[in-house]
Amino acid sequence: ILRFRPTLIYGYSSALGELAHLVGDAASDIRSRAVAVVTSETLHEHERELVSRNLARRVFNLYGSQEGSHMALECERRSWHIMPLVGIIEILDEHAKPVESGSVGKVVVTGLCKWTMPLFRYVIGDLAQSTGYGGCECGLEWPTIGPVEGRCEDLIQTPDGRRIGLLAFAMTKDRTGIKEAQLIQRSYERFEVKVVADASGTANRDRLQREIEGELCKRLGYPVVIKFDYVDDIPRGQRGK
Repeated sequence: ILRFRPTLIYGYSSALGELAHLVGDAASDIRSRAVAVVTSETLHEHERELVSRNLARRVFNLYGSQEGSHMALECERRSWHIMPLVGIIEILDEHAKPVESGSVGKVVVTGLCKWTMPLFRYVIGDLAQSTGYGGCECGLEWPTIGPVEGRCEDLIQTPDGRRIGLLAFAMTKDRTGIKEAQLIQRSYERFEVKVVADASGTANRDRLQREIEGELCKRLGYPVVIKFDYVDDIPRGQRGK
């Protein structure tokens, strides 16, 4: 980092928080000129403080998705401004009506720049707070939304103090026969994996379990014991995730 001297540091909030934790005060020379942009996860206040103290003088949220149909950028006043050339963001209730300012609703997006596969009023699965699409004291006149509350990636804690994210994604990516999966850490060495098999019934459970265990052990760097539980569904939390 010191050799590269970046002016923009971009990534998952948990990853940048962990990087800031590992770097400590060693990157003070670049901090004064660097800006951090975090995405894909909820930026917790302790992570913002850690990144701004050790990595970058300013930290901003960027909210988008793989569908590429919307983008919202956080300003200095912590308002989330909708980028109008990318797409439209609506915060709606269960009846597809706009929620009141200050209330939380479903994020519904309409893309304006994807010609090959346009999405109209697509329910993306996130929850966010409405501001009534009002303005902001920062002077930028783009409409705003409140904080996104539906993205939060839990971290696995290891015996040596490391915190590792995206393990559930890594262990199930490109695995055939899985509809949904959930990873639960019971202790440093004990984990539980809940699996919802897809309707095709093509999953070879023995092979699938070996692959998941191998991927998890490889990324953690030590052997673990995994209890596999095959279920019909995985209940969502209060935020719909």
